[in-house]
Amino acid sequence: MSKRFLISTVLILLILLPLMFFGDNNFALIEKNTTINNGKVIENETLLLASGKKKNINTINDSDFLIINLWASWCSPCLEEIPELNKLANNPEINILGLVINDTEEDALATISNLDINYPVVLNRRDVDKILSEITWSGIPTSIILNSNNEIVSTIYGKIDVQTILKLINSLSN
Repeated sequence: MSKRFLISTVLILLILLPLMFFGDNNFALIEKNTTINNGKVIENETLLLASGKKKNINTINDSDFLIINLWASWCSPCLEEIPELNKLANNPEINILGLVINDTEEDALATISNLDINYPVVLNRRDVDKILSEITWSGIPTSIILNSNNEIVSTIYGKIDVQTILKLINSLSN
């Protein structure tokens, strides 16, 4: 009897835990926003963008906030949040920078084109690794929010949406 109970409990936990952390409920949204990288400053690196242009972080971060979003073309939650990031990129207080993680250049470029990504994206592995070496992250999608001084003010694990980001940025602005 206790063996069945143990197995049942483990199975229930295996079903419920992913829902708690990746579901669309408020608990998951609260848990995804962390302070793990807060206070770290991202160096003003020059990055080669997918467009072929070179820009440094300070040029890209010319607003109040920069969201550095880690994604890949094979990641479903990443693809689902790209339209949200496109909307955020139209906000004058927010800039977006995409970093492609563990993906082929061909697949990433096809995704940029297919989803009409309207913000700069870094494909170059060396440039991506420069930024990744400065932060703590544990999977994709992950979004790192920087203030105008390139200081990290929030790290969000998992898919983001416009409403949640605007609410967070509003709280960071006050």
